[in-house]
Amino acid sequence: MARAPFRRPAPLDPADAEAIEAGIDVPGDSEVAHASARLLVGHDDSHDLDALVGIIRSGGVDTVCELWSSSPATTLPGILWRLYLIHQWGVRDPDQLAKRYREGIAAPVIPGVAEGVQVGLDETLHAIGALMRGEWAAPDAPPLWSLLARSGVLLRILAAGVTFGDAWITDDTDALADYVTTRARALTRTAEELHEAARRARAGRLD
Repeated sequence: MARAPFRRPAPLDPADAEAIEAGIDVPGDSEVAHASARLLVGHDDSHDLDALVGIIRSGGVDTVCELWSSSPATTLPGILWRLYLIHQWGVRDPDQLAKRYREGIAAPVIPGVAEGVQVGLDETLHAIGALMRGEWAAPDAPPLWSLLARSGVLLRILAAGVTFGDAWITDDTDALADYVTTRARALTRTAEELHEAARRARAGRLD
């Protein structure tokens, strides 16, 4: 399968930012990051959701996720940035992910995952993609914490393979190179952040 190109998210267009901010009165990038993240996952039922979903569907979530990239992992925009990186990894390198998943599932022990607990690669990537398309804001969407927990388990499975181990991106010139993806034990550390975010989301404390 041909490798799909990765597009590093461009800064948010001023017109798009204005559409997201309409009626919210937010003065800075951090506030816009949080406002857009809340709208995307259905935590804000204001009329601005239609504007955000329109932006996402016309240009992809990369028009807003640059604002998420500098947010801490303990925040909603910060954890959405991590999901975005997983999503783009799956779009760009599906064959590599499939190989890593097969190796991880076959490992005798998957650190941090209870015996018998598994999540599907395709199902999890599809769910993350649905979130990135703005579909998670629907009233009948599953709870966000469940997707965060599943994504954390998926990364632990990918980290258990013998060929690549816990590394995510090892080339600093790679388009996916980011603090999150190039740090030591990148997959496990991101999995830990996802599990903590799932715990916070389930308790209603992820914002």
